Amino acid sequence: MERGFKEADFILENTFRTQTVHQGYLEPMAAVASVDLSGKITVWSQSQGIFAARGLISEFLKRPLSQIRVVPVEVGGAFGGKTYQLVAPLCALLSCKTGRPVKIAMTREEVLQASRPAPTSLITLKMGVSKEGRITAASADMVFDAGAFFERPHSSNAALHGLGLYNIPNLKIEAVDVLTNKVPSGSYRAPAAPQAAFAVESQMDLIARALGMDPLQLRIKNAVVEGDLMPNGNAFPRIGFKETLERMALHLRGREKPEGENRGRGIACGFWLGGIGCSAAHVNVNADGSVNLIVGSVDLTGSRTTLAQIVAEEFSIPLEKVTVVTGDTETAPYSTETVGSRTTYHMGIAVHRACQDVKAKIARQAALSLGVESKDLQFANGRIEVRGRPEESISFAFLVRNSISVRGDGPITGRGSVGIPEQAPMFSVHAADIAVDGETGKVKILSYAAAQDVGLAINPMLVEGQIQGAVSQGIGWALMENYVFDKGVLKNTTLLYYQMPTASPDLIASKHVVKGE
Repeated sequence: MERGFKEADFILENTFRTQTVHQGYLEPMAAVASVDLSGKITVWSQSQGIFAARGLISEFLKRPLSQIRVVPVEVGGAFGGKTYQLVAPLCALLSCKTGRPVKIAMTREEVLQASRPAPTSLITLKMGVSKEGRITAASADMVFDAGAFFERPHSSNAALHGLGLYNIPNLKIEAVDVLTNKVPSGSYRAPAAPQAAFAVESQMDLIARALGMDPLQLRIKNAVVEGDLMPNGNAFPRIGFKETLERMALHLRGREKPEGENRGRGIACGFWLGGIGCSAAHVNVNADGSVNLIVGSVDLTGSRTTLAQIVAEEFSIPLEKVTVVTGDTETAPYSTETVGSRTTYHMGIAVHRACQDVKAKIARQAALSLGVESKDLQFANGRIEVRGRPEESISFAFLVRNSISVRGDGPITGRGSVGIPEQAPMFSVHAADIAVDGETGKVKILSYAAAQDVGLAINPMLVEGQIQGAVSQGIGWALMENYVFDKGVLKNTTLLYYQMPTASPDLIASKHVVKGE
């Protein structure tokens, strides 16, 4: 570190703070539990992960997993805040005590007071740069308010993601979670990464200003590329951060900067390594050629549509012939929670493998009927045809019906699973043009652009929706949302006093989403 700072022509040190904010999901936490005469416990809960919820209830009640069944229900918003189950274990306990079904639904006041908001942070950054704008060294002290007891490591996430966007040859990070007499803090969309990004990106802007350099060009000069090391020492795989920066630079070259008093443009970047976990999927093929996909991952963002798209493409059948079922803990194969942008990537691999299992079985039957080898066949338009000779084909549905006939080989099903695959880092570059009222401080967003490295967007509409939702939540975090404490007691416990963005046209005047290749 000492050598890195000696090589710097300019050193800047600043401290940045963020406040406690809530995920703002529409539906408060709720659950229902019922115990049958055998002692079997069934819980209906809007959890982000049914198997994680089952494990929590099992540990809480000291009951074996086989005696607990968790049934997923539609989740009215989560954003990381419903990875923890606050009422489901209590419902199960009370049902066991009373022998009656029990329902608990938290009020909005209880949700704000007792759920798991994003933590307050205090981050001090010291960065050295050359006169050409190369970062020579950086040190960071990161402190997160974990609340009354520890539920997740905010510090490690912040250490990895905050400074992970830039190639820094000399780097030192100290990050801690501190226990305080407040509500415990939890996950909120890339947990702890936004707080770290706020500090680092603010520091980058101040460095650009001091050097008289364009803030976007400063970021391009220092952006990580494939092979560069992350703060944890691992090398980046193929990534598109620099390309995303350049795409934003191209977009902004065609847009005039806002002119006038109290008007300006802000640039900021984000990085998320991606959640990890295991997934499995089952595919059942019906006698009419339709397909049922059974998964254990909860749908928070429309992932059932995305998974159905994968199945439909693999079998070359219409999307409406695919039904995706989110089973319960007794009927669905295991899946880690729906968190960290992992579902489409991880569960998608499991679904693809389950489809390949089915296709191999069907291809063997079709090869016998058509007198060719399996490798010579392809799926097209609901049929299995010989490559290069599409007139020689057989119906997908016919083969399925034949398999369950008297002389058939039995129902055609497929299974696929995936452990923890290589993570797929994601990067974003956002630009906002704003105007500030000099008397009231009211901020008007004139335009907003987002360029993000999202990989292959299987369902572009859902991807854009995720970006737009995150933008509105970021606006709330920056301009209005805040937990107000008085000696550890939360004072603004209603949405009248805890203010969040709405669809008011006064808040967002226009939107620009930049689409990359």
